[in-house]
Amino acid sequence: MLNSNSIKTTICFVALFGLLLTTSNVQARGAKKLIDPPKASWGCNLSEKQIKKGIADGMISLDWVPEFQNNQTVLGEIVVRNKHTLRVKVTYDSAHFDIDYVSSDNLKYSLKNGVQYLHPNGNKWMNNLNNAILVNLSLECE
Repeated sequence: MLNSNSIKTTICFVALFGLLLTTSNVQARGAKKLIDPPKASWGCNLSEKQIKKGIADGMISLDWVPEFQNNQTVLGEIVVRNKHTLRVKVTYDSAHFDIDYVSSDNLKYSLKNGVQYLHPNGNKWMNNLNNAILVNLSLECE
């Protein structure tokens, strides 16, 4: 029969082992297929100035840094915890915008058999950016 010290030791070992498994699973999150957000439309006519404002406001609201080019293109960059960097290109016209992955640091990017892979957070950050820009451009419609 086990004494109380043996039971406590066993429980502590099982708890510690479970914690180690959970921690390593979180740290070892692998890359997933990179999915650029779909081309989006905000549903009204806006001037170029309004479109630029909507894109900039959406980026800045999520700590992205926009860099406007002169050909209806905005380069965006986000740095998370001074460790992970994601760069995208936002192209736009009078009715749509489109976000495309450009590059990243420390986000497990790889290209295998013609398929791009990225840490799931990178996909999430691009989708969040897409939604923020869309909301801001929609607000410009009002």
